[in-house]
Amino acid sequence: MIKVKDRTEDEVKRFEEVFGVPIDAPKTCKIYIQEDYLTGNYSPEEDGRVISIFCKNFSSLIPPPNHEGYDVKQVNIRRGNCSVCLDIEYPVKNSITKKYVDEFGNVLAVVDYNGNIHFVDFIHRVYEGKDFLPVFFEILRQEEHPLVDEWWELFCEHEISKIIYPEIVKAVRTLGIARKAKKIIEEELQSQYDIQISILMDEIERLKQEEAKRVEKEIWGAFLDGVYNAGGKLWKVNNGLLEYKKRIDVIFIKGDNRIVKAPKEKYFVEGISIKYFPEEGIIARASKWFHPNVSERGTICLGDVKDGSKSLLEQLKKIHMLPKMLQTINLDSCYDVEEKNEAWKDWENGEEISEVFDLAITTE
Repeated sequence: MIKVKDRTEDEVKRFEEVFGVPIDAPKTCKIYIQEDYLTGNYSPEEDGRVISIFCKNFSSLIPPPNHEGYDVKQVNIRRGNCSVCLDIEYPVKNSITKKYVDEFGNVLAVVDYNGNIHFVDFIHRVYEGKDFLPVFFEILRQEEHPLVDEWWELFCEHEISKIIYPEIVKAVRTLGIARKAKKIIEEELQSQYDIQISILMDEIERLKQEEAKRVEKEIWGAFLDGVYNAGGKLWKVNNGLLEYKKRIDVIFIKGDNRIVKAPKEKYFVEGISIKYFPEEGIIARASKWFHPNVSERGTICLGDVKDGSKSLLEQLKKIHMLPKMLQTINLDSCYDVEEKNEAWKDWENGEEISEVFDLAITTE
């Protein structure tokens, strides 16, 4: 039987923000996520059909089959326009029975011979994870997984449990929608589980988000004004974009707790532009690059800038770190692009160094 000895707080937080319920809420199955430290041995009878979201530790605990393998069935499933981190950890050789592949040929999930489902790291970024949920539940539905029926009850119970009368009254007064909410509040006194309360809270949350986006937009504008007035040489403001024109050459490659020197001037990022979007937050892109921490479309991962803080102000304080972070390739968490394979080869043959670096770009 498998037990979770330790798990990362940031990963748990991302899971709960994407799914809306605590990770330990489901009773019909166990869910493991990235960075989970697991102990014990997997038992189909005791552990059931596990859902793994890029949990490397769990994949390594799946015992090899007693024969040469299974015919791998491929199921095509439409992902649509939503982007997603495609990092995935496969179980041991010959243990996969099914692959779910999107319309672009990317593997989104695999099923092993015990019925466990191993997903890509779709909760890597919260807004991408929420977009991916319909695909996640469609795969569960096709696998006839018990979490499908349990999930909606969990979600509703969790949302309703947040609602108590004084909080609703305070929110209604603050937002000035008392007349609209009066009937719903009265009905809540009769039945806390009335579905109309959920409608009211959704409306309150929507108004809160609109106000937060308005404030963030003003903060971004003030930030750009400050950079413009400072007249810096490296950072410039151009038509609402924050730009860093100097070429950034990679100095180090980091992977598996080993750091080596990178080939001189081989990996680089150039023409960085940063912009704030109300729905997605701060997005950074490059015009030219050869770097595995930059996506095929030129999107630069801002994991170390965004992680650990929801505050736009805190993120802006870290923007200046980006050029320094990009000087170190982080192979432990990068995009599945051509540069990734190249960097692994250079990492294997590179000259190891002994210094410890904190500023490594991460997609976690």
